[in-house]
Amino acid sequence: MKLLTSLIIVLLSMTQLKAQDTIPPIIMLNNSEHTILVNVFDKYADTLEFLDNKSSKAYLKSQLVVGGTFYAAFKDSMATKLGDYNIVYSVKDSAGNVSDTVIRYLKVVDREAPKIFFIGNPLKIDSFNRHSIDHNKYIQKVTDNYCDTFEVALSVQDLLIDSINGLVHIVYCAIDSFENESCETLELVVSSWLNNVAVPNYRLSVFPNPSNGDFNVDAQGEITSIEIFTLAGQRLSGIQLLDAKVDLSHLQTGIYFLKITTEQGTGIAKVIKE
Repeated sequence: MKLLTSLIIVLLSMTQLKAQDTIPPIIMLNNSEHTILVNVFDKYADTLEFLDNKSSKAYLKSQLVVGGTFYAAFKDSMATKLGDYNIVYSVKDSAGNVSDTVIRYLKVVDREAPKIFFIGNPLKIDSFNRHSIDHNKYIQKVTDNYCDTFEVALSVQDLLIDSINGLVHIVYCAIDSFENESCETLELVVSSWLNNVAVPNYRLSVFPNPSNGDFNVDAQGEITSIEIFTLAGQRLSGIQLLDAKVDLSHLQTGIYFLKITTEQGTGIAKVIKE
């Protein structure tokens, strides 16, 4: 009888030992092999998946242990300072098995370009002298999301004078210390000119306008060059004039400036590509 009792106890112990959970849970991260870029002043929230042979995902989520330099630096998860950071995860299941440590690597970066604000756009002025331009008087302010104002460089990218229509287009570009750049075009409507040069009787016509991309150019004199600019002042390449026609069908819908130079002068035409 004692032998039978001992045998039963041994069998029960073996059954309990066999049923014991010794398999640790697993934490899975998407793109764990890559450093995640986080924009400065953005909040970061990770997406985790859990695997375990017995414990539920809800239970594992409640037992998640989070550490690392990111949350040590940013308690509310909003990244306010550039740099390299990490988040360290581990979790324990209901049997006390602890997962391997999983690390998420983050880099907080500034990818937002400065913003340029004019005192008006278009801006009406009484006169304009191309040889003595005070560009600062047209700028209201230049702002940046991270850099101080003195760290943002403002420059004039291009100056397009359309004396026929009394217009001047000035392309301003601002770049911060992290090489984020933005460009804006200011349109000046000029009532008179101070350079003592008479406005030439220059003929320039672009039609149909708007168009789906095919424009006819009628200009006074033989055309020697043609350039196209976006509203932001970016000069585009690959534009050719063939039989007095310009094909812009490959460009996105929007407004563009054609700078057309002939033997008689230079004119600017605003075209709309539908």
